[in-house]
Amino acid sequence: MKVYFFDCATGVYQGEGFEDEAVIDMIEGVTVVAPPPYRKGEIPVYQCERKAWSQGMDSEASLA
Repeated sequence: MKVYFFDCATGVYQGEGFEDEAVIDMIEGVTVVAPPPYRKGEIPVYQCERKAWSQGMDSEASLA
């Protein structure tokens, strides 16, 4: 099953991959909810409580 990885402390999107559906609930920092489309300078951030993604700004982009 396709999954999306995020940092457990910050929620920052870390990429996507595939995991066995039977073990998804045992892995931290993974969801089957796809992040929203994002542009350069934006970073999807997973909100664990809401089980949803939001948009964050890349700190380097905000310095430009």
